[in-house]
Amino acid sequence: MPDGQEVKEVFDTVTGWVAEAEDIDERAEDAAIRRERALEDAFIDREEEVIEILEDAQQDHQEKEDRFWSDVENAQHDFEVRMDNEGITNRTRELGHDIEDQLDSWGNMKRVRGVTSLARTGDNTNEALRALESEIDSVLATL
Repeated sequence: MPDGQEVKEVFDTVTGWVAEAEDIDERAEDAAIRRERALEDAFIDREEEVIEILEDAQQDHQEKEDRFWSDVENAQHDFEVRMDNEGITNRTRELGHDIEDQLDSWGNMKRVRGVTSLARTGDNTNEALRALESEIDSVLATL
């Protein structure tokens, strides 16, 4: 059994350890607070940096998108000007009117009387006319 002196020495040792631990904890608390504050500041700074990067990327993307559509519109305009300059637009309109007039004429013929097939007449009609008639019939079938 330990005597009183030995118990007191052990008690003093343990009490010393506790006091030393409390001192270390007290000194470390300030460092822990500084560390936590530094981590929060770094997090906020990084967050702001990431947001700035994303905003810049969005702006760059929007500018690139705007340039793309501007280039598309300019190319379309250049195409239309070239079509006008080369007379293709007028020829296309004229062809459209001719086709419309012809389809109207065919529609009127169909209402007035049936169309006699060139292939059924027994004539020696050339092959090109038969092919043309076939194309016309397929167009009329889609009306």
